[in-house]
Amino acid sequence: MPILQSALEINAMSAKKSPTWVYQGKSVLQLIEEFGTFENQNQEVFISVDYGDSRKPAGSVRKRNGYYLLSQHEGDEQTKPVGSERSTHAKSIGQLVNELQLLERQDLEVRISIRGDDGGKPISLVGKKNSCCMLMSCSDFYDQKSGG
Repeated sequence: MPILQSALEINAMSAKKSPTWVYQGKSVLQLIEEFGTFENQNQEVFISVDYGDSRKPAGSVRKRNGYYLLSQHEGDEQTKPVGSERSTHAKSIGQLVNELQLLERQDLEVRISIRGDDGGKPISLVGKKNSCCMLMSCSDFYDQKSGG
């Protein structure tokens, strides 16, 4: 029979663990479904790997080893602070949905990448921030918080 732990011990243990949604990611189908909840399909889509503190315009989707990688728009080298002037390079939700629907494997995970030459980060959150749609990864934030 397991020994019951105090609330303080349980809180201390859970503080060391990151929530599962941080690393779980989103499949192509899940992303399409979430995009469908946005009223304005013309909103620009941005990606962020720092919990939404900065953003880059969403660019191309390409297949990698067992997943798809959504990277920043080519030619956008500088990270734009949230709230900065509107970019003309970001894809709209509708454009990205059309591109995602053409992908062969709807069950594969879509990861986001700022550099494009890495393995990408899992999409933790999809939401509206200011007047754009943000795909955010929170994994680095939680890795730093937990010391991992």
